[in-house]
Amino acid sequence: MRSLYDAIQLSTSIDAQADSGGSAVNGAAIDTAGFNTAVLRARVALSSGSPTTASTVVKLQECDTSDGTFTDALDNTGVVIGGTVNSKLAAGEVIARIEGLGTNRKKFLRITETTTYTGGTTPA
Repeated sequence: MRSLYDAIQLSTSIDAQADSGGSAVNGAAIDTAGFNTAVLRARVALSSGSPTTASTVVKLQECDTSDGTFTDALDNTGVVIGGTVNSKLAAGEVIARIEGLGTNRKKFLRITETTTYTGGTTPA
């Protein structure tokens, strides 16, 4: 009998880190060969400092090669897979289930995140 444990692989695209905002952080490419589905989970911590607003946009991107040009991955309705966390008020997360690996998705996936602060003081 096959265990569910044997069919799961955990991969990190972006390690936890401080982010002073403004520039996109591109995660490592993850090879999805041999898998049918994936789960994107991005955890965003409460912002430090005292910005007027703080938000983090997390997106899934895909490419045919690990070092090629990644493009935003779209769901079946044409919307970019991902989400936005208002990290001024509280920590939060973005979770998405990705279907179609090996059929209608490109082989390599990565997460990209962009944090934006406006007004006040931003984290150091």
